Amino acid sequence: MKKLLLILLIPMIGSGQEWIRIYNNINENFPAVSNIQQTFDSNFIVFTGIGLMKIDINGDTLWNKDYSFLDYLIGYGIQTSDGGFILSNFCSLYKLDNLGNIEWTKPDSTFFGDIRSIEETNDGGYILQGNIGRFKEKSFNAIEIVRVDSIGNILWFCRPTENFVIVTGFEERSSGYDLDITNNGNYISAGSQGLENGFLAKINQVGDTIWTKKYLFYDATTITSVVENPFGNFVFTGYVNIEDNDGLLLYRKLLIAETNTNGDVIWTKIYEGGERAESYNIEITNDGGYIICGSKQLPNNEDVLWLLKTDSQGDTLWTRTFGNPFGIGFAVKQLPNNGYIITGAAYQNSYDGSIIVIKTNQNGNVTSTSNIPANTNRKIEKTVDLLGRETKGTKNKPLLYLYDDGKVEKRIILE
Repeated sequence: MKKLLLILLIPMIGSGQEWIRIYNNINENFPAVSNIQQTFDSNFIVFTGIGLMKIDINGDTLWNKDYSFLDYLIGYGIQTSDGGFILSNFCSLYKLDNLGNIEWTKPDSTFFGDIRSIEETNDGGYILQGNIGRFKEKSFNAIEIVRVDSIGNILWFCRPTENFVIVTGFEERSSGYDLDITNNGNYISAGSQGLENGFLAKINQVGDTIWTKKYLFYDATTITSVVENPFGNFVFTGYVNIEDNDGLLLYRKLLIAETNTNGDVIWTKIYEGGERAESYNIEITNDGGYIICGSKQLPNNEDVLWLLKTDSQGDTLWTRTFGNPFGIGFAVKQLPNNGYIITGAAYQNSYDGSIIVIKTNQNGNVTSTSNIPANTNRKIEKTVDLLGRETKGTKNKPLLYLYDDGKVEKRIILE
């Protein structure tokens, strides 16, 4: 009878359970990360500051793609309907296959200077949002939305803030942070306009602005993420600033708000987290509520990754914090089992940073934490059983593999 030898890496108990993984030194202590998605094969893709990292359901690295040879850090990316990926680095687009190999590039000086959001349209093209003025028009800074075809050729572009402010200096810039495709095929844009106002704009399918709205709560408001709910209303998140008489920041608080289809506010919720609380991503959950990730400050002044679950009215059902000890959350997605996958940055201190990926159950809880080294050339020094006794290997029993870089992996060899 033939024997099948299977090596299963199990840094936590059981396959596919909840876990926290910290991927060390992926980008030379600069843990830029913009998005995470579950791929069509039920694994995960992480869009890091220098490329792509694909991990399996247990958080083990399947492959890494390093695009640090490009001129700038990766801005944002998504998986495309063909199983590949599209990502941006400032003024350029890169289309990749399902293994992260570059299929085509679109370095085009007509693009804006900072692409922060990409969505695939139903015809296989893409809608992009970012900011102009960082490198070209220094005296003008505005949100720009660009519609391109399936190979990156520009079909149209619009600047929804251009109608409301022409600025004279960099400090008065407008910034686009998020773009979502609405249920009827239009687009909703979110960001900030000037130094004080949050901003939404609704754009139709040919790039005409339907409406624009400014929002000011407390002394300054920034909108970082927006979604359309099943009722056609818009729910956004971000943060508000409370300043002293001289305009210096005293407190920053997390903001959630719902508007009607015309952008008029229905309700707002403000959540405190020490002197600072911010959010960067909001998603609708299967129960009609929302999941939000960002950061909050603890009483010991540590800023930790903050995960909030709310009901459909923005009232908190539960919150969770994660860190290393410091942290910040940039992207969260709900999984088919109603759990969540989150990515962001984890810091041991102000300078030593890593990428963090967290897989939780539906209540935001985890069962295991692991550090994943970036060094793939490490060697096994010895193998021991769970009692610490050195062994050459025993099938069907868990073993500890000790590497020359000081890391330990727990494995089981099944026969």
